[in-house]
Amino acid sequence: MFPATLADLATVAATDTALARDDLSDMLRTVLLEQKAILQQVLAARTGVARGYGYRARISAAFVSASPRMLLPFP
Repeated sequence: MFPATLADLATVAATDTALARDDLSDMLRTVLLEQKAILQQVLAARTGVARGYGYRARISAAFVSASPRMLLPFP
């Protein structure tokens, strides 16, 4: 439900704030917990934590995401 562009620590914090509320229905709480887990997986994948990659993988991922034209063939 959260767009990939919102996969950051601020969204995780906002989700935690929402989960701290006492007036959420069980269904909404479940959805928020599932979305938080997905956000955490996306963040881990972006930093290379999921596969144990370190600094070099994070720099490479940042370069590719910042340079989408690098993936396109020359005109």
